[in-house]
Amino acid sequence: YDVPAYAWSDADVADCAYAPLKNTVASQKQQWAKIEAALVSPAAPLTKADLRWALATVLTRSFSGPLEASSPKQRLAVVGFAAWLAGGYVLGGFGEPETAIQGFVAVALSTLLSDFFVSRNEELDLERHVLAPGIDYLNHASAAAEADASATLDYFSDEFSVGAHRDYAAGDEVYASYGRKSNAQLLANYGFLETDNPFDDYVFPDAYPFPPLRGAKVTRTGFDERVAKAAVAHAGSQDAAREQLAA
Repeated sequence: YDVPAYAWSDADVADCAYAPLKNTVASQKQQWAKIEAALVSPAAPLTKADLRWALATVLTRSFSGPLEASSPKQRLAVVGFAAWLAGGYVLGGFGEPETAIQGFVAVALSTLLSDFFVSRNEELDLERHVLAPGIDYLNHASAAAEADASATLDYFSDEFSVGAHRDYAAGDEVYASYGRKSNAQLLANYGFLETDNPFDDYVFPDAYPFPPLRGAKVTRTGFDERVAKAAVAHAGSQDAAREQLAA
C-alpha cells in the first residue's frame, strides 16, 4: 500500500511541509500504534506487519455509510415474531383482531423508524464500514464524485450498488466516487493524488504573513465570502489584498 500511515516513516511525516496532511497522517499513525499495543503481543498470532496490512486494507478499500440499528434479517425476524404474537393473541382468544393489528403495526413501524433515527443521529456519529469485494476494484474519478456516483447500501435488500456517472462502452474502465475529497485527503486515505481535482483545496499555514489568511482555506473557486471580506478589510482594498496574496 502507498497510504502514508502504512508506507511513510516517522521521518517522512516530520518532513511533510503541508500541515493538514502531516497532522492527519501523524494522527493515523498514533491510532494505529494504540491498536497495535492492544492486539499485538508475543503470545498473539497476529504480527505488527499483518495488522498494519489489515488496517491499510480497511482504510483504502472499505465503503462507509449510516449505521442502522439492525440488519435486514434481524428486522424480518422481529416483524415475523410480532406477526406470530398477533396471530396467537387473536386465536388464543386474548383480545380483538383490531388490537392485535395495532400492536403488530406499532412493532413493525418502530423497527423501521429506529433504524431511520439511529442512522441520522449526528450526536451518535455512527457509520457502517463494509468491505465489498468486486466493488473495491473500482478506481476513483472526480467526475464520478461530481455526480455522486458512489457505492450505496440499499436499506431493504442489504446490498451495495454503484451508479454510473456516464454511459460506458464495452472495454471502458468503470469509475466510482470515494467522495468529494481534496488531494491531501486522497493521499492520506488512499495513497494517490488526482490531477485537476475540482475538490482540491489549500489551507494556509498559521504563520502566513498576511493575517486574514492564517488557517484559511482556498478552493478551486476561491475563498469563501467571510475570508475574502476580512482580507479586503485588512489590506484596505481588493487590489491591495491581491498584492498581499501574491507577495
